[in-house]
Amino acid sequence: VSFSDLEKSTIPERAVIITFDDGYASFIPYAFPFLQAYGFHATINIIGQFVGSYFTEGVTRPMLSWDEYRYLASSGLVSLGCHTSRLHLYRQQGVLGASDDALLEDLKQFQQEFTRQMGEPSKIIAWPYGLYNANSIAMAQKAGFRYILTSTGGVYRNTGNYTEIPRNNVKGSEGLFNFQAMVEVK
Repeated sequence: VSFSDLEKSTIPERAVIITFDDGYASFIPYAFPFLQAYGFHATINIIGQFVGSYFTEGVTRPMLSWDEYRYLASSGLVSLGCHTSRLHLYRQQGVLGASDDALLEDLKQFQQEFTRQMGEPSKIIAWPYGLYNANSIAMAQKAGFRYILTSTGGVYRNTGNYTEIPRNNVKGSEGLFNFQAMVEVK
């Protein structure tokens, strides 16, 4: 399902929201065909400063462009969120390495460019490295974000509170059995 489905009075039992952080160009040849084949929805959380260029932390990787994001969004299968504009490289502290004013300015810059490119602001944000605090949440809300994603593992119970939505990190090395155990909620 998508994040907007959380607003509905009922969602399918054991629903899953799929998210991808950063916006690597490899999404189109590797992930997108599976979304299309199965009709799955997903969200890509974009690092604003790297759109259409290269992510240079560790290994250099090409990133999706705004044209590619428009193409993906037009499919109806892909939603787009924020992974900050320029604060992703604060690796040791995440957004906690920035003052509230600097964080709010970064998020506003992201929203301004996102709105210019996509026609409306994003409602979704995922914190780089999962680091945030109550002030970070307040700044995200001031910048217009509704769905605020953490990197804390867990299951979201549809309470109507969208400010600390947990996510389970799936790594390619874990295998199908571990993935199945992760999504089977009792």
